Amino acid sequence: MGKDNKVYRTLIVFAGLLLLIAGLVLAQEPAAAETPAAAVSCDPADLHAYTTERVADAQAALAESTDPEAINAALGQLYLIGEEFKARALTCGYIPENIGQMPIGEDTSIERVIEVMDTLTGDPLRGQLLYLGQERSTQNATLGCSGCHATGDVAPITEGTWTRWDEERRLLPEYAEQDFAHYAAEAILHPNAYVVPPYGENLMPAIYTLALGYQDLLDLIRFLESQDQLP
Repeated sequence: MGKDNKVYRTLIVFAGLLLLIAGLVLAQEPAAAETPAAAVSCDPADLHAYTTERVADAQAALAESTDPEAINAALGQLYLIGEEFKARALTCGYIPENIGQMPIGEDTSIERVIEVMDTLTGDPLRGQLLYLGQERSTQNATLGCSGCHATGDVAPITEGTWTRWDEERRLLPEYAEQDFAHYAAEAILHPNAYVVPPYGENLMPAIYTLALGYQDLLDLIRFLESQDQLP
């Protein structure tokens, strides 16, 4: 009987430890996050429900605010909601008049980039200035393109960029349905998507989704299109 009691007590202690561990794990689990704007679909009904709910939240916060600190916090919430709405509108396909000056962003697809650039007019002369680092981008970045592409020692040479596309790249199966703008945009924004032999990966920094605006990228592409020298 004494042996049975000992086993029983051991089981109780073991069960208690399991409950304690489970409680600690649950306590460390983060609370369910509020659905961000990026997770909302572009279906009109979903957008209506989402925007209505968020506006109601802001209205409630403002209605309940009585002191300056609470009012400021409510206004801050309203400001953030506005930013969410802007991001959602862009994600769902809206193209504002000033989109050329906006940063492209890390999560923007090449298809979206092309769609936006189709609404803009490129300037090859400005593209050359950007390429040479003689003019800053709309995101206040000085580019170092010519530093690596001037001679062809560490990266493909600038001269003949379009010619190599026309005579070599576009003949590859993966580029059969693409034009030069698509190829160049991907090469600039995602440099490891296609690495030109014999150069290696990770030589070109993957920073241009943030360093460039849409207008900058289009101007650079228009400049590269002018590089049609013969090999």
